[in-house]
Amino acid sequence: KNLPGLKVSVQSIPFPSMLARAAAGKFDINFTGWSADFADPISFLAQLTSNNPENNGKWDNAKFDQDIDDSNNKNANNVKKRWNDLINAEKQLASDQGITPLYQANGVDLVNPKLKNVTYDRINGHYDYRTAYLEK
Repeated sequence: KNLPGLKVSVQSIPFPSMLARAAAGKFDINFTGWSADFADPISFLAQLTSNNPENNGKWDNAKFDQDIDDSNNKNANNVKKRWNDLINAEKQLASDQGITPLYQANGVDLVNPKLKNVTYDRINGHYDYRTAYLEK
């Protein structure tokens, strides 16, 4: 309706084949996901620098690359400047639409309020119950 004449064909392939095609740049659209390894925007943003092997779309922006480099080096020890570098990089990425996020995964947990001392890792969904106990 909104894109007359557009035809889309979907091809479902095994995961290893998808990875190989993506790395070779053999795709028009590649629907994939990424979850952060640690709680910092750099875990997502660094993948899209020009020379990163995970940048399968081969998006290239010198200003973005410089902002990421500055956040990792020149401003690494200055929290405010580093954060601004990351914000500027994200704005450039969004402006150029180097990638198109379709959704952000989210989860909800029901937790007994008497369960104490559990480490909740919101990054990868793992919980550590080694020191947990139930309050009476």
